[in-house]
Amino acid sequence: MPDHGAYNPEWPSLPLWAAKHEVEQYVRKLRIPATFVYTGIYNNNFTSLQYPLFCMDLQKDGSFKWQAPFHPDAKLPWLDAEHDVGPAVLQIFKDGPSKWNGERIALAYEYLTPKEVCRLFSKGVGRPVRYVRGPIEIKVRIPEGYREQLVGLEKLFDPNQKDPRKQPPYFGDPKVEVSCPSEALELWEGPRGIEEYAREMFPIEEEANGLTWMLDDDASDDEDVHNTATHVEQLRIHDGDDDSDDDNDDGLVIKGRKRDEEECRKGVKKEELVHRTLEAQS
Repeated sequence: MPDHGAYNPEWPSLPLWAAKHEVEQYVRKLRIPATFVYTGIYNNNFTSLQYPLFCMDLQKDGSFKWQAPFHPDAKLPWLDAEHDVGPAVLQIFKDGPSKWNGERIALAYEYLTPKEVCRLFSKGVGRPVRYVRGPIEIKVRIPEGYREQLVGLEKLFDPNQKDPRKQPPYFGDPKVEVSCPSEALELWEGPRGIEEYAREMFPIEEEANGLTWMLDDDASDDEDVHNTATHVEQLRIHDGDDDSDDDNDDGLVIKGRKRDEEECRKGVKKEELVHRTLEAQS
């Protein structure tokens, strides 16, 4: 990913991306065969849980709202990470250094404005989806490094910039930006777009996170589901413990609805009681 500050001193360097840019520069200095894959925004980032930047916020009327600082009419690169990264990277290996050595590849299969994303998402999910341009809302505790990334991203994609042509290119390098999505389609011709993702995968991912809006026929239940989307276990941040085991940090842990957890516990207790009764009878 790019260090935007390397392309324009007026653009901030985003810490999580600038570090990857530094790795790229180091690999280039080594002069070893290498190809650099720049990934677009993951379709799979969207969730109705209250995570910053890509929250598809479930409204009480059953619709969704996405708020972000991107200009509503400026195009952004999009990629289904689960479906399309593997086949594309496999093709890069098959083609070998003779074709891609030293190249930056924009791995994104759709180049869409936020308005276009919401229109396609709405078609896929079967509910109204609207885009609101605004600051990044942080409603849950997040790691400090990610917070710094979001602060920088909001400066880079200034929500007060009125001209979409002045929004910095997502990939930093204009040459990489203009190759999207044609270059990616050379690698893999069967991508999953936003509409298909919203129709086929988004409800499954939401249900896996303990949400039930996709199962409720009665729209009056959406207020209860809206409240469920805010029920997350906060990130445990370890302060001042450099020797702590990172594997013990579960990050943002999703919890289902309390009543579901209670029903689960009751079910376990009932099974234990039946098991003990059968043992006593045998």
